[in-house]
Amino acid sequence: MSTPSISIGIITLQQRTAGLAKLLAHLMPIVENHPGDIEIVIANNSGQTAHDDIRKNIDSTGISGVCPVNLVDSPQNNIATGRNILLDHSQHDLLAFLDDDEYPETQWLEELLHIKNTCDATVVAGPVPAVFHPSAPAWVHTVDLHNTRGRRNAQTIEHTGTGNVLIDKARIGNLRFDESFGKSGGSDTDFFLRVRENNGLIYWASNAIAYEDIPEARSSASYLIHRFIKQGENYRRISSERGSAGSPVVFTMKAVAVVMISMPIAAVMVLTRRPQAGDWMKRAFSNYGKLHSPRKQLYSS
Repeated sequence: MSTPSISIGIITLQQRTAGLAKLLAHLMPIVENHPGDIEIVIANNSGQTAHDDIRKNIDSTGISGVCPVNLVDSPQNNIATGRNILLDHSQHDLLAFLDDDEYPETQWLEELLHIKNTCDATVVAGPVPAVFHPSAPAWVHTVDLHNTRGRRNAQTIEHTGTGNVLIDKARIGNLRFDESFGKSGGSDTDFFLRVRENNGLIYWASNAIAYEDIPEARSSASYLIHRFIKQGENYRRISSERGSAGSPVVFTMKAVAVVMISMPIAAVMVLTRRPQAGDWMKRAFSNYGKLHSPRKQLYSS
């Protein structure tokens, strides 16, 4: 089997230079050791005025001397637009997504490709363990932020985010992220639902690990609770628009029941510092979010 050519896609912002530099430093040995063609495509979500600063940051890491690095300016700070830029400007059929606040282990790409080849997958997803700021409340450190627990290597999964995925562009065709979700969040959920509806299979690669640094501002209880509520709101919106929510009354009653059961359990778990506390908080507030229409945006300019 020939060695595949790979594109690695990253969305970045001007104020996240330290995170991007850390990610590129971790990518350096991965790029150097990949025997096939490889490129990095970076979507600048801070606009054209930030282009030169981001370019200097990229060049300071030395990675431009190892592989081509294409920096593309986005017309707006919209995360779905940035993802579509990566799909449209990457040169190779296999595109691996990473976020600029992540850093992969050395075997990351190798493990994604192994599952891709073994399972003949359309999409391969890997775990993104969250590294919360030390100041975060104890229960926050127990949150399974990206739903990685309970998944087995090489199993098919229904949902994933874009923080750590390998996509076969030849198989998804013209599918793109819905930019109406670009500020609220939820574009990845909607996108991968459509991949599956088009007979695409998503597989899990347990050993393709990329860690996510969660800064202090996003490690707070208030931010995470807002995030969980927003996820519930987006789930309701997507389900309603796609006609998969069923009866609105039944949908609402189920969400109310889960909130009523989960909220007191979550409170007890937090007070007793149990390792499941974060997951119960997530369950409680995401279902609470299903009772709301979308409100405050998750992503801001």
